Amino acid sequence: MPLLVAIRFLEDGTANSILKAQLTELRARNALAAALLSGHSFASDPRCMFIWLRLPAPWGLG
Repeated sequence: MPLLVAIRFLEDGTANSILKAQLTELRARNALAAALLSGHSFASDPRCMFIWLRLPAPWGLG
């Protein structure tokens, strides 16, 4: 049954709509995190739900 739902979502555009909504939310969250972490060193991608902080010594890896 889940396969049939997935096929229907792909065929009728629902999957694309969900993806667009998720990407919009991820961009908004990334912008908020960037504003809150302003002044700190971090790496991020607006399409990703993770942000990588660069930690200072002695916590950093190098």
